[in-house]
Amino acid sequence: PAVGTFQLTVVKARGLKIREELFGFDVPDVYFEVQLGGKKFTTTVKHNSITPEWNETHDWELLNHEQVLEIQGWDRNEREEDSDLIIG
Repeated sequence: PAVGTFQLTVVKARGLKIREELFGFDVPDVYFEVQLGGKKFTTTVKHNSITPEWNETHDWELLNHEQVLEIQGWDRNEREEDSDLIIG
């Protein structure tokens, strides 16, 4: 039985940087993964932006008051052989 509901809205990200690479620059393709109680929500990818905005909301059922919320920001890599880079 759930003890309540938790709602999270991913609004925007600020302070992202353009990375200098060997053959140019990389503007991040940002998305967020949010996990709570073993369930994961992933935002859409905002391509080539250092000021991305989502306004995406997700609801979870809380099973207890000790569940851990984990939020990670990622930079999507276009090449499938490269892993996405964690940015926070």
